[in-house]
Formats: sequence, C-alpha cells, structure tokens
Amino acid sequence: MPTSTYSSSLAGRVWSFIGGLLLTAIASIAIPRIVLSSMIGIHTTSVLLVAFVVIVIAGIAIAGVFAFWLGPITIRTTPTHVELLRGSRVRETWARADTHFASFIIRQSTNGIPSGVTRKLLVTGAGQRVELVCRWFSKKTFNALIADVAPQVPEAHAPVAAPAPITVSTGTFTLDHSPVRRSRTVATVILVVGLLSAAAVVAIGVGQEYFDVLIVTAGFALIMVVAIAALFILRGMRLPRQLTVSPSMLTVDDRSFAIGQLTGISATPALYENAGGRAVTLVDTTGRRTVIRLGNFGNRTFPDYDRFLEALRGATAHRPGLFTLDVG
Repeated sequence: MPTSTYSSSLAGRVWSFIGGLLLTAIASIAIPRIVLSSMIGIHTTSVLLVAFVVIVIAGIAIAGVFAFWLGPITIRTTPTHVELLRGSRVRETWARADTHFASFIIRQSTNGIPSGVTRKLLVTGAGQRVELVCRWFSKKTFNALIADVAPQVPEAHAPVAAPAPITVSTGTFTLDHSPVRRSRTVATVILVVGLLSAAAVVAIGVGQEYFDVLIVTAGFALIMVVAIAALFILRGMRLPRQLTVSPSMLTVDDRSFAIGQLTGISATPALYENAGGRAVTLVDTTGRRTVIRLGNFGNRTFPDYDRFLEALRGATAHRPGLFTLDVG
C-alpha cells in the first residue's frame, strides 16, 4: 500500500477566507458608526479611524490564520501508520494495527434548509478517542480517506460464510408532498415579513446620521431573507411523486432508467433521515450522472425510504458493487 495524502481543499480555505473578509468589512463599518458613534457618543474622527483600522487588521489576521493554518488539516497514510499534519508538522501518529477508524457525518439544516456538512474521522485506540473534524474535505476526498483507513473487508483468516440466496426486491414507493406545500407557505410568510420589516427599518432611519449604514445592513438582511424564501420554494419543485423498482428498471415518475445500462447507483444512507438532502445518484455507461432528489424532510417526505434502499439493493444484487451508500 503506497503512502497517500488527504487534505482540506484549497477552494474551501479560500471561501472561508472570503467569508471572513466580508464579516470584517461589515464589522469595520457597523462598529465605528453605530456602536461607537451613535450609541456611545464618540465622534472624534481619529478615534473612529483607529477603531476602523484595528478591526480591519484583526479581522484579516483572524480570517487568514483560521483559513490557512488552524482550520485545514492533512491526513497521511502509510501501510502501517496514519498521521495527522497541520501545516508541515506531524501532530499525531496512530498505528493501524491497534487503532480503529470510523466515519461520522453531521448534516446541518436550519428550518429544513441544508446549511452545511461536518465530516469527522473517529479514531479509537490506546485508551484514547479522537474526533477529528475533516474541515473542507470534499465528499470524494473523504470517501477515499474512509476507504483507506476503514476498508469494508472481511477480517484476515476469518472464515467466509457462504453467500445467502439472492432475492430480487421490487416495489412502488410514493412520496408525501404535504411538507413541501407547508414549507412554501412558510416561505411566503418569511418573505412578506422580511419585506415589511426592511421597509419599516428604512422608514424609521430616514434622516438619522447612521442612515447609510442602516441601508447597507437592511440590504444584506433582505438578501438573506429572499435567499431563504427562495430555498423553501425551490427545494420541493423537483421532488418526484412515485418511484418504482424492478429487477431491470428504476422508474421515477415518467422517467425510466434501465439498471443494465447503469455503471453506478449511490444513495444517501437512511441514518441521515433527519439531516435533509436525501438523494439517489445514477451513473450511466457514458459517465453522465443523474441526481434524483428525495426530499429535505426526512421520514415525513419518504417514510418508506428504508424499504426503497432494500429494494435497490435486491434489484442490483446480481451485480455486486453497482449499488453503494454515499457516506460523504
């Protein structure tokens, strides 16, 4: 087994740094103008300028240190050891022989809207347990890491049981769209309240000294409200109503996919039922990927999801490796 390296993506680090710069820009304007000038009553230009400069320098420094030093990690694997690096320094080393590795995925959501994914590598051995946050690891990189450190293979010298008889499963599954309709109602309420609140804030602030800052803040808040409402409205538009699994075909509403023409089928594990973002990805012989979204409402939208996965597993049992669970 050659040495392999798995690292936080550069894109993730850059986006984190950009996010830190945006927060710094907002703080550098809001704190001197609203907190110091309007609330505390400090109007000295030199003091406000110093505060602005200090906030900018501190914000850039904190964003840079977190994005390029404290946040990212590198995991290097060898045939006998697994190493954790920050920068170029090895911080931890674990022997494969007496250490157990496993994955742990947390999919965050706010009011049903996916807001992020936390991927962790669990390390247990020698009286210690470490939860290593693989920040900014792509799904592909994290899956490759888990396949490296925790391969799903039979134990050495263990007797291999005879394969069980293959039973091909079939079934028709209906998704419940009522949570989607309720989410659209919520989105409409959020949008209306956001628009009215923004209008009220602007009306109250007319003529005030901090009116320009208020306009910028209200604008950012309004953009966030519109974005949240749009997610609520759009997330159920492509949700299928019915799926049918047979030994030769997967039918999604009026679309049919021949299982014999697919080179890969991956699905979100049922354990992620409360995280939102369930999906099935189909890869055909040309390499084209088709993602079928199955809802962001857990078991409320697809109560028979477990049975659907079992039907897929049974329908593809004659082609080992075709159906997999997407743990990333």
